[in-house]
Amino acid sequence: AQPGSGMALALALTRVATALQRAAEVVVISDFHDLDAAACGVLQRLRARHYVSAWRVVDTAEEQLPEVGKVRLRAPEGGAEVVVDTASASLRARYAQWAAQRGKALTEALRGAGADVLEIYTHESVQEKIAAWGDRHG
Repeated sequence: AQPGSGMALALALTRVATALQRAAEVVVISDFHDLDAAACGVLQRLRARHYVSAWRVVDTAEEQLPEVGKVRLRAPEGGAEVVVDTASASLRARYAQWAAQRGKALTEALRGAGADVLEIYTHESVQEKIAAWGDRHG
């Protein structure tokens, strides 16, 4: 499976599930941008025998478009190109709304698969987030 494809995540989780012989705590650290139905299915199967937590890394720079004028974007699959004007406040607002909805959908999908979710934002202290997580789940 190609990196960045949902199959890569599903394959990695399948390898973990196969390797674990006894009940364990499984912590998956990712941005989960490639989360798909196959990966959610493997998470559900993992959850049947193990405690599963998903630590979703959220890069705040990916939640908003910077105002830098016209930018040429290329789709990773297919290579289609489009030019967008990031000076447009409405474009930036729509993108921010889309990114927020996408983040919410990812978190809901992870929870739906049975994982406890911790969102770690890149501008926050990772140590404090993990310590607080441990206090609540320890």
